[in-house]
Formats: sequence, C-alpha cells, structure tokens
Amino acid sequence: MARKKKSTNLVLPILGISLFTMLGITVYLNRPIPTPLRIAEVSAPVHNCASVAFTDNFSGTTLNATKWSHYSNTSGTATLDNKLTLFQPASATTPLGESNILTEGKVEIEGDFIQEVSLQSLTTTPETNNFASFLLGLASPGLKNWYRIEIYKNGDIQTYSNTNEVITNMTPVNVFKNTPTKLKVVRSGSTLTTYYDVGAGYVLHSTVPNIYTGKVFVQIDLISHAPDKPAVTAVVTNYTLRCFPPASTKVSSTCSDDGTKVTMKWDAVPNSSTYTLGVDDTTNNNSTSCTGLGGWLCTNSTDLSKGGIATNSYTHTILPNKKYNWWVHGVANGEVGFGASANFTCTPKINAPLNPRVTCTPDGKSVRLMWDGVVDAESYKVRLDDKKGKVTNFDNLKESQYIATVTPDKMYSFWVHSHKGDIDSNQSTAIDFTCKATSTPTPTPKPTVKPTIAPTPTPTLKPTVTPKASIYTPPVQRESTNLNDLNENVETTEESELKPTNPISKFFFWLTGLFE
Repeated sequence: MARKKKSTNLVLPILGISLFTMLGITVYLNRPIPTPLRIAEVSAPVHNCASVAFTDNFSGTTLNATKWSHYSNTSGTATLDNKLTLFQPASATTPLGESNILTEGKVEIEGDFIQEVSLQSLTTTPETNNFASFLLGLASPGLKNWYRIEIYKNGDIQTYSNTNEVITNMTPVNVFKNTPTKLKVVRSGSTLTTYYDVGAGYVLHSTVPNIYTGKVFVQIDLISHAPDKPAVTAVVTNYTLRCFPPASTKVSSTCSDDGTKVTMKWDAVPNSSTYTLGVDDTTNNNSTSCTGLGGWLCTNSTDLSKGGIATNSYTHTILPNKKYNWWVHGVANGEVGFGASANFTCTPKINAPLNPRVTCTPDGKSVRLMWDGVVDAESYKVRLDDKKGKVTNFDNLKESQYIATVTPDKMYSFWVHSHKGDIDSNQSTAIDFTCKATSTPTPTPKPTVKPTIAPTPTPTLKPTVTPKASIYTPPVQRESTNLNDLNENVETTEESELKPTNPISKFFFWLTGLFE
C-alpha cells in the first residue's frame, strides 16, 4: 500500500499521546482531523470492526450478554452496579486465580482497533499484599495467541504475549496503589501497542509486531498470583472498543481540461461517517510559509487539510503543471482510519480535432484522412483501426491530413489527436469508412459523323440578251474632209457599246480599226 512520504519526523502530541515508529511504521493515536497520516502496512485483514465496535459504562445490574461472557477458574464472580466489580477470593488450591469477562463467541473482531478501560481501584486482603494484577488484553479464539497490558498492585506495569513473554517491566513514576489508571491496547496494521494513563495523558508503554491478524476477542481480567494468592477486588468503568476504518481500496483523480481543478474519488470505506482529506503541492514544501505538520501545509497555497467530508469525492482548485500528493481517511466511531494516498499533476489539454473525413482513390487502395486544424497544435496523431484488433499509429504529422494505404472493400475506422509538448488532446470523433474498388471504365466510342457535303448550288443563269437587230440607216451626208468624222458616222450601236473609254485603250482601239 502506498505511503504518504512527508511526515517522517512528524510529532503530534495530543493529550500527552506520543507518536512512535516501529519497523518503519508510524502509528498515530487520537489523531486530529485531518492530518497527513502514514499508511500502515496492513497485510490482513483488509476490512474493519466498525460494525461490532461498542462502549459499556456498566450501568444497571446485568452484564451486557450480547457482548460479554463470564469466565472464572475459581469461585470469583463479576457483579454490576453502574460499574464492574471483579473479585477473586484468597485461594491456596490453585496457582493462579482469575475472574474475567471476555467477548469470545460474542464479538470477534477483525481489522484495527483501540480498546480502553478505566481501573478505579485495585485492592487486596490483606492490604499490604501486592501479588495481584489487573489486565486488558486481546486473544485469538481458543487463546492460541494473546497480548495484554497488566498493572500490578505495587504499580509495576508489564506487557505480555505468549510469543514474546514479558515485553517491558517497569514501575512508572506517579503510579501508586489504588490510583485510578486507564489502560489502552491498540492493534494497528502490523503493530500492537500498549499505553497507560495515571491522570496526565497516555504514555507509550510498549510496541511489538502484530502477532495475529485474524479474528480476535477482547478480555478484562483480574488475577490473584501465587505464592500468596490474596483475595483481590477490581472496580472498572467505561470500557470502549473503537475501530479504525481501513484504507480505501481504490483512489483516482480527474483533472479539468484547463488543469485548474482536480476531482479526487475513492471507494467508500465501510461504516465511515465522514472522511478527512489532505492535498499537498510538493513544490512548495518547507518554505517559510509552511508551518506545522512536517512543513507541507502552507499558507497562501493550494494545500488542503479538510475534515468532515460526507461523500467519497471532492473537487479542489489547484495550479496547472504542479506535482501534488493527496490522501484520504475514513472516520468511524470517532477514529480516523488508515489512509490511501496517490499523486497527480494536472496539465492543460489542447482541443481535439473536429470534422474528421475521408476521400478514397478510385482503385480503393489509398485514402486521404482529413480533419480541421487545431490552433496551437504542434503535430497530430492519427489512429487507423482495421476493425480486427490492429490499430496503426501515424504520429508527428505536421499537416491536417494523411494519405494511408488501405485494402479495397474493407471497413476501417480512424480518429486523430492534437499534440503539443507532452500533451495529447482527447481523441476526435471516430468515423468508419470503406474504400470501394471501382475499375476505370472503357469509354464507349461515339459514331463518327461524316460531314454532309453541301450540294453545289445550281448557277442561276442570267438570261441571254438577244442582240437587237441593227437597222442600217444611211449616214447623213455632209461635207467633211476629216476621216475620223467619216468613220465616226459609221459606228454601230454595238461598237459604241464596246468602245473603250480609257485614252490608251481608245488609241489601240482606233489603231486596230485601221487594219480592218
């Protein structure tokens, strides 16, 4: 199980309760809400005892039969009158006299818990006899494994187990006979721990590895020891069994697209009434603005320490591109449970491409994959799915299109991502397509149209002009000595019509006439 890494030297005394480390495991008792707790190494079980946790102030006159059963190997009995009185008569016949109550067969507990009891008085007859003790313990069914803290009449406090014998044996300061004393046993992950309180707050007594992680029952016991085996009486009040909720088995975080918010979720912890949450920007730890709790909780920052969360999710405002740790604890019966932790960094996203589309070549063997370009995108990543489990990647594309080879008549799907820096956008809409194989058709020849020969137009015959008959009219005789005048008189109408008008032509015309 993951651990919160920044509370190694954390000391949080609450009512005199000490923080201690054993085998690398940090255990917190009476923990404030909230606090960044170490994650305990819990091997088994993973569930908790919240459903059987209980308190008993021993009011009335009858032992709570749903929780406790009697046990004694002598004639000692337990009576109730707003307190529990255990007594054991003097005995010379047995080496050890006991009077106790226990939960075996009534309440068997799994998970991590705290049990406490207040010892009001421990007396013997005669009063000077110190061979008597009172204990608070736990044991596996059939007493195969057991662990207890025991206070003696003379003030000695010892911790025992059947695997480790005496863990510690000491006479604490300010512990005197008949002084009211509180005893505590904690099973927490991989450790078992005992405490005592004589009025100034709990003091750590001993810590050992957890000898048994399965079901256990708890017991309150009064013992008369050999060799004297005196008569002994113990008066007890206010027993409590409180449970640590286990760590959530699953945690997750989801960033907003702009990287400024994160929603943290976790599996609900059984019987937890509320949750405590810690969020730590690890980039500002131990700065001058960070005080307490190991230097992680800083003022004027996005660090968060919050309790009383009623649901198993929480949304928090953070800074983009910062590394955060976060942890969550269930709270049941007033006890803060073990934490589950994780980390996140929210990086702003870029937009996904829009309008994906395709154009196939006529032979169906290639396709042009196209999409609308995205502002700020440095490149694109195309995914081509052949619908049979194979997805081909085309990365670092600088243009908003790509020509891919495909198999004709086969269905594909494609989508595309924008990319910038180390960021990929969400995928675009995926579209399916099939490129059909279509052969190029041979064009149907059109018939050659022979040119139409235009008929030769029939020439329009000009009517033949019938020459008019020349009627000879004898020239009028006149006197003239000029030959030309004579010839001029005998010109016919036809000759006149043919007579040229050009001077040169007229000369040749005249000259020709001389030879006729």
